[in-house]
Amino acid sequence: MEKYCDLHAHSVFSDGTFTPTELIEEGVKQGLSTLALTDHNTTEGLPEFFAAAAGKDVLAVAGVEISSEYKGKELHILGLCLPEAAYPAVTEFVEQYNRRKAKNNEELIARLNAAGYQVNLDEIKKQTPNGHVNRAHIATELMKKGYVSSVQEGFQNFLTEGKGYYIPPKRLTSFETIAFLRDIGAKPVLAHPFLSLTEEEIPVFVQEAKKYGLVGMETLYSKYSDETTAKAIAIAAKYGLKQSGGSDFHGEKKPDIALGTGRGNLRIPYALLEELQKKNAPPVSALKKQGIGQVRVEKGESMYTFDVHILEKDYYEFNKFVSFKSPHGKKQMRGLRIFLIVIAVILGALSVWSNGFTEDALIDGIAYVIVFGAVQALLVPFMKGFIKLQIGFVKKSGKMPYSAQAVMTFDEEVFTETTEENKTELKYSAVERVSVREGYYIYLHINNLMAYLLPYASFADKKQYEEFLQFLKGKVPTIDFYEE
Repeated sequence: MEKYCDLHAHSVFSDGTFTPTELIEEGVKQGLSTLALTDHNTTEGLPEFFAAAAGKDVLAVAGVEISSEYKGKELHILGLCLPEAAYPAVTEFVEQYNRRKAKNNEELIARLNAAGYQVNLDEIKKQTPNGHVNRAHIATELMKKGYVSSVQEGFQNFLTEGKGYYIPPKRLTSFETIAFLRDIGAKPVLAHPFLSLTEEEIPVFVQEAKKYGLVGMETLYSKYSDETTAKAIAIAAKYGLKQSGGSDFHGEKKPDIALGTGRGNLRIPYALLEELQKKNAPPVSALKKQGIGQVRVEKGESMYTFDVHILEKDYYEFNKFVSFKSPHGKKQMRGLRIFLIVIAVILGALSVWSNGFTEDALIDGIAYVIVFGAVQALLVPFMKGFIKLQIGFVKKSGKMPYSAQAVMTFDEEVFTETTEENKTELKYSAVERVSVREGYYIYLHINNLMAYLLPYASFADKKQYEEFLQFLKGKVPTIDFYEE
């Protein structure tokens, strides 16, 4: 018996009307083997979603649907198979957009009010579990007030561009969104491409998007005709993209769309998810453009193997850490600050000694203190700029002091780095210390200026991350933790 899934559904945590628990219950009722929760720009519903799926006959898949922009058009990018450890990173990534969107909602409501449509943003917020408001929520309020007869009419009459009320906020770009999702271990999938792009535009977009890590596109979707579905499947096949499918279920917001079956024309084979879950080589060329590092980790018996890709951003972050947060860096910064204070005191004393204890000498002394106080305040920004300048000079030389690609293995006795140029094997006794920047990187320091780097986002979940740190304990002298 073939198994079916739905890889695109929304809950009350974005603009759906079902709670995550109710979604799981509906998934069981519809006989689905697997269901993904892909709320807009948030992962807040996922803990409840997984708790509700425990012990049920439906497998929960973590996802998110991020709003992005491509050549002035709004595109939605799904991040499927999202690692639990990456939830905070998603929140941080979309927060800049959420802030712009919140301000945009205030301005939209103000325009509606000025035109005589009395809707209240605070009242709308109370109807959502997290206070996040989408246009669908505003359309629902317009319907409740009797201004429109349906949510769809609310969009048509008020909430689309050109009607004089809605002006879209500046969105994240589609390519940076795809690169981000791939970097944190999710599977980036282009959602319902035919809703936003033409048949001619889709191939242009996906060819470029693949360089940034796009792995799939929705070929099976509730609103697709048989002809559109065939075109989507052909495009995916031609450009080497994996297929995905989803109903885009919103509950009562889209009453004509049922979970798992859409408008009755939808059946999504579970095999599509299995294919999506297979590993792909990371798109290094595009990641270099974005400055994002990526790692994939596999655990074997008593051994860990990492396929590591280090980029300029990662090198900059390491240099910042060494300069400001590491024991060596803190010591140097303290010494530099003390040196500046001593210089200020000496110059002030020389001014008084050479000019006598006069008003002018006192003013000169105070001026020295103010100037060096300003230097102290600007020291960190100056040092960051200096680090970027140094990296720029090194980059121009054509040889960055790190391997962009490497395979690192860790076993009981040694760890090994293998690059295209050479292979280096070290005993754990060569590690001076390990620094863990929670949520970002793990550094294995060989000395004050050199370290091997492992991005935190590579781990599938917190358990795997903790297992690796436990593996290192007893092998290295010390492990220091730094909160970001």
